[in-house]
Amino acid sequence: MQHYKNIVVGLLLSVSFSIKLYTNALTFYVGKNVRLGDHLITYCKAKFFSYKTNLPLYCPYFKYKEQLMLDTIEKSYSEEIKIMFKHQVLIHNFTDYFEHKQPNTLYMTEAFFNNGFWFPTSGDTPHTQPHHFHDMINDFKSHPSFMQKLKQCIQPKIPLRLIVPPEGYTSIGVHVRKNGLYDKPLYAKQYYTLFDINKAKNITPSGPFSDITVPARFPPEQYYIAQLLYLLNKLKKQKCYIHIFTNDPHPDAIAERFAAFLPQENISIGYRTTTNNDNLHVLEDLFSMAQCDYLIRPHSCLSSIAEIIGEHTLVISPRSWQWFDTILWISDVYYTQKRKK
Repeated sequence: MQHYKNIVVGLLLSVSFSIKLYTNALTFYVGKNVRLGDHLITYCKAKFFSYKTNLPLYCPYFKYKEQLMLDTIEKSYSEEIKIMFKHQVLIHNFTDYFEHKQPNTLYMTEAFFNNGFWFPTSGDTPHTQPHHFHDMINDFKSHPSFMQKLKQCIQPKIPLRLIVPPEGYTSIGVHVRKNGLYDKPLYAKQYYTLFDINKAKNITPSGPFSDITVPARFPPEQYYIAQLLYLLNKLKKQKCYIHIFTNDPHPDAIAERFAAFLPQENISIGYRTTTNNDNLHVLEDLFSMAQCDYLIRPHSCLSSIAEIIGEHTLVISPRSWQWFDTILWISDVYYTQKRKK
């Protein structure tokens, strides 16, 4: 028994010594019932903060972490790590960090949904605002050395079966976020005309609906149609493969509705033909979206990660919106072109 006690004490001393090599460190909380995209966005922000401050980062467990390279590359966080530090300080931004800068401190950020945690800008920007993500992604990509490290971490450990477009086709990924297993119902009409907008009252509705709470995360299908028509006109006579990534259990029905508005020549539309919901094909969809030539996305964490690690020629995402009673009109969008090296 004494032999085993000596081993345990030795391990604790070893851990304690290794921790004390870092007078300060950083970790982040992950929320319960939160999806992969939310975890990865929180991780990206913490990693960027670590990159800017040289604080060692300890990564807590979250679902799918063990299937990603970051599980091997990053230091793992545990409660044993936490107690090795004299101080534990919750921070939301750079200001908090500098105000509480002291030795032997573990800095912690909250779960993504609980704050507007962003560093290069002053003040806390609500995570529900698209410009928050847009500025964040641009800032990430303006630091090539950080991006190289981040892409090494957000990669699958084992090769996945990804979506492969037909040979000779330009690929367009379309991430259609629907209310699924974790969201409330949607309120907005999915299709409308300018006549409908002119006839409707310019009022913002209220109620327990996901697209009322976070409109840009759940844009109507008309948003995707409008942006697909824009892209297809831009690509002229090129053969285009459009793949619909969605948590909806009936992607075939979405594809059929889309096809009714799109030209028939030089276009192929694909989607998953097996069972589909929020908890299936998550990693496959993420990395398939990342390798598309073009990406049309909502204000979603998962497809934002695809934009971050991808090399898309162009990414289209919502910028602003207006409500006209039951009509949610995406009034402006971001056209983010591939950054020149």
